[in-house]
Amino acid sequence: MQRLGDGHLTEQELEALAASGTFFAGVSPGIELDNLTRHVSNCQDCRNRLDERLLENVKLQGIRSRSSAEPGPSCPESEELRKVAAGIADPVTARQVLEHASGCDHCGPILKTAAEDFTDTWSSDEERLFASLTTSSPHGQSQLAARLSVSGSNRQSREGRKAVWKFPTWRLVFVSAGVVGLIAVMLLLPLLNRERSIDRLLGEAYAEAGNLEIQIPGAQRNVAGTRSGGAKSLVERPALAAAISKITKELAAHPGDPRWLEAKGRAQLLAGDADAAIESFKRVQEVAPDLPFLLTDFGAAYYERAENGPSEDCAKAIDYLSRARTKDRNDQAALFNRALALEKAQMFGEARGDWEEYLRSFPDSEWVSKARAKLQKLPQSSGEKPRSGVLDPKDLSSLKGRNLETLVATNLDDYLDIAAADWLVSAADHRDHQALTTAAQMVAHIAAVKAGDEWLEELLNESSNPEVLLGAQSLANSIRSNRKGDFAQGFREARRARLQFHTVHSTAGELRARLEEAYSLKLSDDGQGCLTTLGEAEKQAGFRRYRWIAIRLGIEKGDCLSITGDLGGGLAALRETQKEAELAQFPSSYLRATAFVADVQIEAGDLSAGWKTVMEGLTRYHQGTYPVMRAYNLYASLDELADASHLWNFQTLVWQEAIRTISEEDNPLLKSMAYSRLGTAALMAGQPRESAIAFDQARKFLAVSPRSEATQNREMDVEVWLARAQARTVNADEAFNRLNAMESAVQKTSSEYVVLDYYGAVSEIAWRLHRLPEARNALNKCIAASEKALRSLRSEEERIRWSRSASGCYRITVELEFRAGEIASALEAWEWYRAAPLRHMQGSDTLPVRFRPLTGRENRNIGGPKEISGRIGSLREQTRIAYAVLQDGLAIWVYDDRGIHAKWVSVDPEELVREVDAFTQLCANPTTNVHALQQKGAMLYTVLFGNIAEWLPPAGRILVIEPDDPLSGAPFEALIDPQGRYLAETQILAWSPGAYYSAFPEPAPRTATTALVLIVASPAVRNFDNGPLDPIPEAFVEGQSIARRFQNSKLVVGKAATVSSVRDNLRGAALFHFAGHAVTRNRQPGLLLVSDEPGRTTGSLLTADMVKRLPLIHLQLAVLAACSTQNGSEGSAFDPDSLARAFLRAGAKRVVSSRWNVDSASTSVLLERFYSEWVAGRSVSESLRRAEEGVRAGAETSHPFFWASFAVIGE
Repeated sequence: MQRLGDGHLTEQELEALAASGTFFAGVSPGIELDNLTRHVSNCQDCRNRLDERLLENVKLQGIRSRSSAEPGPSCPESEELRKVAAGIADPVTARQVLEHASGCDHCGPILKTAAEDFTDTWSSDEERLFASLTTSSPHGQSQLAARLSVSGSNRQSREGRKAVWKFPTWRLVFVSAGVVGLIAVMLLLPLLNRERSIDRLLGEAYAEAGNLEIQIPGAQRNVAGTRSGGAKSLVERPALAAAISKITKELAAHPGDPRWLEAKGRAQLLAGDADAAIESFKRVQEVAPDLPFLLTDFGAAYYERAENGPSEDCAKAIDYLSRARTKDRNDQAALFNRALALEKAQMFGEARGDWEEYLRSFPDSEWVSKARAKLQKLPQSSGEKPRSGVLDPKDLSSLKGRNLETLVATNLDDYLDIAAADWLVSAADHRDHQALTTAAQMVAHIAAVKAGDEWLEELLNESSNPEVLLGAQSLANSIRSNRKGDFAQGFREARRARLQFHTVHSTAGELRARLEEAYSLKLSDDGQGCLTTLGEAEKQAGFRRYRWIAIRLGIEKGDCLSITGDLGGGLAALRETQKEAELAQFPSSYLRATAFVADVQIEAGDLSAGWKTVMEGLTRYHQGTYPVMRAYNLYASLDELADASHLWNFQTLVWQEAIRTISEEDNPLLKSMAYSRLGTAALMAGQPRESAIAFDQARKFLAVSPRSEATQNREMDVEVWLARAQARTVNADEAFNRLNAMESAVQKTSSEYVVLDYYGAVSEIAWRLHRLPEARNALNKCIAASEKALRSLRSEEERIRWSRSASGCYRITVELEFRAGEIASALEAWEWYRAAPLRHMQGSDTLPVRFRPLTGRENRNIGGPKEISGRIGSLREQTRIAYAVLQDGLAIWVYDDRGIHAKWVSVDPEELVREVDAFTQLCANPTTNVHALQQKGAMLYTVLFGNIAEWLPPAGRILVIEPDDPLSGAPFEALIDPQGRYLAETQILAWSPGAYYSAFPEPAPRTATTALVLIVASPAVRNFDNGPLDPIPEAFVEGQSIARRFQNSKLVVGKAATVSSVRDNLRGAALFHFAGHAVTRNRQPGLLLVSDEPGRTTGSLLTADMVKRLPLIHLQLAVLAACSTQNGSEGSAFDPDSLARAFLRAGAKRVVSSRWNVDSASTSVLLERFYSEWVAGRSVSESLRRAEEGVRAGAETSHPFFWASFAVIGE
């Protein structure tokens, strides 16, 4: 079908959409509904044309469906009904007709249909046009209505009273008359309240709400400052009741219409149900993700939910509203609401900027007075606040009495910090000796009296000893080195200071030096060394006598515990330190500890608690006078939250606020780091121009920072990222030249990360510029650096993370080979990259064969191995499909004993990943619309399988999917083929991390009925860290049922299901089945079991790290029948901490694991069917497919949520 020359939909396409009743069902073959829907969502002209079609169809259907009601003897003539609808009947007649029509099944629908035709809103141009028409006068209106009545009367006599009007003809006559009926409808609206347009109804409902600060798109017009305030029930809110009624009716007729779903969400938001509104907007997103104002809708809903729900929703609101602003700079609701949300997040500098921009951009808005009032009442931002109350030593020494005590006590911990870092050394150098000494003595006395802390007093008493002054000088040097980023030098100076203090038995000096030593180690990412140093400090005599030192050591201990992975221990230490700081009245130390508490909470996945902690800290900060670094650290915690939630737009605003905070600080290195983070966030948010500006600022601050090797490495890192940002704008050639100019400096650095990042960036930009020789040269150097680094890494986890960070070089290499037509070579390169965690492994003799390191001919640089081509002849019982998400599209290989075949799919990789994630979310939620899910599944099938259908395996073969990481969590089983079938209906599926993880081919031994079968069901754990756990009654029954199927089964239930008992029994098991809870603690997923610690009721986890250390050489199958047992903390089945991967790593031949939080009842049914099939002799994959088929056949469990939750990995 040919599109119109102007790009709009054809009449046939519009008719097909209108005839469907929704945007997605019942259209004629050959029309791509998804494309049509997207076009209509973004094209106002076609949307208006479709509206007319839909309106005409609905009205005609309504007339036909209601025509069974015959007119009664008291029914008025149709002419009278038309006059009332047009607003030209005399008031007495109009009132009588309305009273009659309200209870008449014949006249009511007719009058309603007529009134609906007059509800369109006029523009100012239309109003001026109407005023110029002769029909704008009452006389003209009467004449027109009479003509229309005659026309209608003649048709009625021919066609009978059951079909009152042939609506399209009536509408054409009406439109040709200059839309005269609007004024008449405006007269009628007070009497026909339910017939107002939905936007106007929502606007009036907004006025009724009285308790909403935010603007709601489409509902804020002409209502600012007029809200009545406080009505809650629908009886008291007639406009909202009418809106809900109208929306309900329209959705009943058009359940998939995204605009009515959007209206439903707005009505729910006005009704105070933000949760429901968010779910409605998610449904809109499923079917029309590009609908105008949808991002603003989400932002408003999350802002409202943050009032009483998850507090971190405020960050989501800011992110959505920022995206809305990027999409449409004229979206005033987005700007207004973002200013509110930024104020709520205590990002007052950014909020001020938004309020000022609103006043400049929308001076005629009804909301200007409110925006101006908000701006005037806005608190000072962190950068605008008065600086810390710490005075210069000369000023301090001039104070006396109560003023002195009050000032010093308020900022005592800050004075102690400065005294150690500066005053002692400066006094020894005879610079302002008297003022410095006097100031230090004042602070020491107040610390001893007010806080009971004798640390500074003792150090001053010892300062007459030259050795103590030498130690103080080394300590000051250490503090300065750490501040400028030279942590190695900082450590050396701190150790020298400690030894100097130790020589003269200065406990006060030695403890302060140990603190700086630990701090240097922490900044160098040596968490264990930090803890060792802190432990030595805690053993020193008199440790507790120095409260300030003890508090500072407690902060570092908590932070270092979290760095080493002990998030629970770290949080406990920091909480205890907070209490100590509060009691000792060290408010600055309290805020410092608060920022670290928030970091640990966020790292542990408790984003809501982390947000709350940051907000409490910022509130304290703004209520007092503190060093700006206290606020900066809290904003850095928000950066961690943004990172964990992938809220890149919010993250850019966080760093803009943080940079405002330190604007007056004389610390160029700190500013360069802040601008670097801003640049990275902006690049992730799709703002390359802003990113380039930020990295350029970072480069300028680094240029004036103290020189060190660390600084030089940072300079090169910033240059690389600046080039990346520039390459995404119009300066790709300039970026490439910039990188070429710095190659000699890169070759001299000892930092493997800088080398890898540099050559990765060069290859990426050269590839974009089609400079293939330069790209290949850079790729060779990049991969050589990566392979060298891999050889130095000791653990599989380190290699997994490294290979992901270095993936760019390998992926471009694969794409170069693939696009050149060398598909076999490209496959070899891809599989070699995927096997990076298996290369150069130490202690590999304890690994199963599949996980042994690649050796000999295999263990060479990329491009060397040719193992895949030589082994495919043995693939007679399986066909493998490998997917690689590359720079410019998707590479797909299909290989088995029939050969290697491949297809390239030109698709935006980011868009593909978004669609896959959206599809997975649809499948993981049992309440989502199945039709929308299937539509997206059909679209993804076209991308992932449409071009390779001819090479799919024949019946009986297993189809082994090797997904790239971004695709690994997707339920391919629920994809829809062109015949409308789920993929699971036609294929037997299994999953694999890659070809090198499998023996080619691997035998599939059966679990003998006499082999040990370990079944763990319903462990007796009733509480977890965050509260009580729901019992799983099906788990115990499930365990008993499975146990009866095997002769040598061991059922471990209740209190017996301890971590140690399960771990011990696993060593000899051939089959392991777990039915219980899987949870995450400290970002570590695990199976929840009874703790081995007596009295502990919250249970303990069997984590991936524990599992992979077990020699599970006999384990043929592990079934992890709990929630979300497949993916690790980074969302992939192949993450280092994935339970599924851990069992494979320990020796299990295959694992059945879950993709999302599963339904207990349907899971028990599915697994009962699975074991029936498996015991009967079928493969694991075929057994699961048949079990899925049985669950899918149930009317209440046909949604993929119930049957597509489990996958077989390792077949």
